[in-house]
Amino acid sequence: MVDIDAQTHTLESREREQAVVGFHRKKRGKPCYHWNVAFVCQEAVAQRLVSGNTHCRSVLLELLDDVHQKLKTDLTILRLDGGYLSGEILNTLLQLGLQIIIACRYDWILSQGVALYEPSWQQIDENTRLYDVGMSGIVSTCYYPFRVVLVEKKQEPFPGSKSQRKLFRYGICENLAFNLDAKGVYDFYHQRQTIEQFFKESNGPFCAGKMPSQKFRANEAYLQLVTSAENCMLWAKNFCLTNGSTIQWKPYGTS
Repeated sequence: MVDIDAQTHTLESREREQAVVGFHRKKRGKPCYHWNVAFVCQEAVAQRLVSGNTHCRSVLLELLDDVHQKLKTDLTILRLDGGYLSGEILNTLLQLGLQIIIACRYDWILSQGVALYEPSWQQIDENTRLYDVGMSGIVSTCYYPFRVVLVEKKQEPFPGSKSQRKLFRYGICENLAFNLDAKGVYDFYHQRQTIEQFFKESNGPFCAGKMPSQKFRANEAYLQLVTSAENCMLWAKNFCLTNGSTIQWKPYGTS
């Protein structure tokens, strides 16, 4: 099973190679890179650094081929966020025989003529409820139907924040070979969010966001070193630490 995700690295200097203005919701107009990483069992296996105006879908198949070559085994399940969704990509992945679970836009599912009945919603916790649509189309350019689960999730603002409670709506689409109920689909998809810890730590103690060079390939090589360090830390957590032990970060050279 392969998880693929991407992160945007905003750069202050426009003189860095291939650093161009791209899509970044929080820092529009800033030059940036996109860092795409493929994970297997939470371990980073393959990655690609691309310029800020390059869509993540353009390197998806290249990442999958890299993972396949490194692991020397057939890939079975692919978990993706909604940024990778397109009819062309889905058709290609299905032709490769992959099982897919991917997020999609709520309104795209409703545009397929899906009728929702209020009593059919399933409340799984105080802030989350699910609707099992069954088999449905996702986008008009995809030739295959998917099993779809709609999600409505309320997000409470941080304590002391003036923000209003937000309601997020999205769909989870899958063609898995094993049967899951709506909550099982929701839980299985959201297991991929553990890779967010990878990006959080890479930007923190490993300083992945501070590109050290003006050269694009040098920065790509730097991220390879960051990935190796992250994987070593993951192995240490899994195989070396006793129960209750934690890793504490200190600046280099301190005792």
